[in-house]
Parts: sequence; structure tokens; C-alpha cells
Amino acid sequence: MSNPMDSQLDASTAPVHEKKLRSIEEGITIRNFWQSAYTPGLVLLLVAIVFFSLLTKGQFLNPDNLVTLVLVFFLEFALVTIGMTLVILVRGIDLSIGGIIGLVSVVLGVTLKAGIPTLIAILIGLLVGTACGILNGVLVTRFRTPAIIATLGSGIMFYGIAIGASGGQPYMNLPDSFAWFANGKVLGIPAQVIIFLAIVVISHVTLSYTRFGRWVYASGGNATAARFSGIQVKRVVLAIYAISGLLAAVSGVIICSRYYSAKGLYGQGIELTLITAALLGGVNIAGGEGTILGAVLGMLVIAIVQNGLILAGVHSTIQGVTIGVLVILVMLVNRFLAQRRVSA
Repeated sequence: MSNPMDSQLDASTAPVHEKKLRSIEEGITIRNFWQSAYTPGLVLLLVAIVFFSLLTKGQFLNPDNLVTLVLVFFLEFALVTIGMTLVILVRGIDLSIGGIIGLVSVVLGVTLKAGIPTLIAILIGLLVGTACGILNGVLVTRFRTPAIIATLGSGIMFYGIAIGASGGQPYMNLPDSFAWFANGKVLGIPAQVIIFLAIVVISHVTLSYTRFGRWVYASGGNATAARFSGIQVKRVVLAIYAISGLLAAVSGVIICSRYYSAKGLYGQGIELTLITAALLGGVNIAGGEGTILGAVLGMLVIAIVQNGLILAGVHSTIQGVTIGVLVILVMLVNRFLAQRRVSA
């Protein structure tokens, strides 16, 4: 039997929650991205990195190097940065993305070597990645396991399955038809670039202009207010983890296609880079704030840093230190700009 006082309390607090929800949902558009307090520092940082790369190595704008920058250092990582960003927006984290990439790679190697048609093998890989994401979502929503523990454990499990199934050996000489997804072109444009742009557009439009996008921001910004407004927060979170698994699978397909081989260690240790890219792009680690375009730009910053330092002959360990310093600097700049905006 319900308590009348509880009903009165719910009725009195509902308007407050609805007001908070409206504030979360307001103005999620591309215009807000450019007006964000995070953007000036990020854009200035991007310009400084490009200038530094040009200053130290005139090869940076070489067409061959730009192609390498986009296809090797940026694109494959940017795909899964989108997935990580979506998870962070709902106050989660996904430390299993590398494991999903490795498992999907082995699934692709096994199926393609078994003579299964390329498109069917890819479909199986995408289904496996999505299933891995759903498992993460169930652990987080149904069993209320902290996301960092659930995805860390599942990621280790995915790696274990991938290495065990493949014996730690790569699958070489995959069918020529499979290589098209990373090396083929449509009207002169690399196929993987078309796939990437399509995913970026779909993700941005979904978050910015659809009801589901508002649900995502609301669930991450204030889950209690979202529930008062009738949003099925658990279903939203589950869907986001499934999408993250699917995007990891897409990235795995492109990586295997580019290397023309499949290996269980593909994607190992990628998660911290993705989190760094999201933070550089202005995504709030506490959830409910950030954009796909910002996260992709953050990944581009990291790609430029890595490519520029390699051209300059800097050791890989120093590259990691440099990226860490950049993250700290951007966070400090963002905090300063946010304080100035509030005081204004």
C-alpha cells in the first residue's frame, strides 16, 4: 500500500527534476559545440600542434604523410572514440573496447579462413562485437556492477578467448575481397573514410536532433530527473554499451582489412588513448556533457601529436609523456575558461 506522504513528495519534487532535465536537454546542437568553453583552448592547441609539426619537419604537409596521418593514426581510433564518448556521456566507462577488437579480429580470421563469404564473416564479427557490448550493458544495468570493474573484467575475458582460440598466432593472407574495406575506394575516396564519415554524421545527428539523443544526455546528466520524466535509463545505458561494442567491431574489421591479417592482440591498450581523446574534446568524465565532434577533434589532436613527434624522431616513451602533459594543460585551460565564463 502506497504512502500518501510519498506521493506528495514525488509530486512536489517532480517539477524540480523536470526543470533539471530541460536544462540538460537544451541546445544540444552543432552551434553549442563552437560556443563551448572547451572549444577555444582545444582549437588553439590544435593550431599550435600543427604549427609545431610544420616547424620541426617540413614533411608534415606532404600528401603521403597526410594520408598516413588520417588512415593510420586517426581514423580507426576515432571510430572507437565515438563509442567511448557515448559510454562516458551516460556516466560509464568501457575498458573492454580493445578486447572486443581483438576478439572480433580472431572471429574474422577463423570465419574467413574457413571459406565463409566475406560479407557474412563481417556480419558475424559485427554481431559478436554487439553481443560483447550487450554483455557489458547487462553487467552494469541488471547486476549493477560498477562499469570500470565490469568492462575491465570482460575485456580481459575477451582477450583470453581471442588468444586461446588463435593460439596467439595471426591469421595471414585473408581473401582479397576483405582488403577492400580498408584499401578500396569509391569515386576516389577511401572506403574506410566513407564508413567513418557516415558513422560520425549518424552519431552527431542522433545525439543532437533525436529523442534518443536527449535521453542519452539526460541519463548521464541526472538519472533521477530522467526517470521522473519517464525515460528508461537502464535501457538507454544498455543500448549505448551495445553501440560501443558494434563500433569496436567496425574498427576491428577496418584494422584487419588494412593489415590484411587478423590477430587477437589488435586493439590492446587502446582504451586510455580513447578516454584521453574524449577529455581533450571537452567530454565531461562525469557524464551528460560533450559532443561527438569534440571527441573526434580530440582524437585528431592526439593523431597530430603522435605523427608530428614521429616525424621529429622523438622516442615513443616521450610521446606518451607529451600527450599526458597536453591533457593536463587542456584541463587547466578549460577550467580557467569556465571560471571566466561564470564570472562574466
